Amino acid sequence: MNTSPVTVRFAGALFELSREKGSAAEVDRDVERIGAEFAEPSVRAYFADARVAHAEKRKQLERLGAACHALTQNFLRLLADKQRLSILPELATAYRRFVLRERGAVEGEVESARPLSAADLAEIATALTPYFKKQIVLTNRVEPALLAGARVVVENRMIDASAQGRLDALRAQMMAARLNSN
Repeated sequence: MNTSPVTVRFAGALFELSREKGSAAEVDRDVERIGAEFAEPSVRAYFADARVAHAEKRKQLERLGAACHALTQNFLRLLADKQRLSILPELATAYRRFVLRERGAVEGEVESARPLSAADLAEIATALTPYFKKQIVLTNRVEPALLAGARVVVENRMIDASAQGRLDALRAQMMAARLNSN
């Protein structure tokens, strides 16, 4: 969930410029499409491979950006010129946070022992909205070690309502308890 400061800086610049130029919707779509491309392990591996020449990576990036808005194309060229192609895998995540912040929302993650439905995530988000005083957009990650319940992480705060969390807390209390020796 952490994103590099360089990626955040570049994503923020693109976000602000897209709003300033009135091309927010187009650039938002472009960044999501780029994020989907870089979600593919083969694409990430290609751009991370030091054996691939920078000129080849740039050509591939030009093909990727061909259907994008002119502002997005210029941004991709800037990244290539500045040797910052390494930020592309995290770009969509960082950019999405700026979009959510603009809407007064934050993203979070629910870890659960089993997959949760969209209705379950919406119910959890609704219950947590008053606590965070923001709209919450949740994703689900299955973590079988939790046994039951859920663990929610939003804005670097964790709410642990899992069976494993309760067992860990009970274990800590028992270990801290003093034993009477008669």
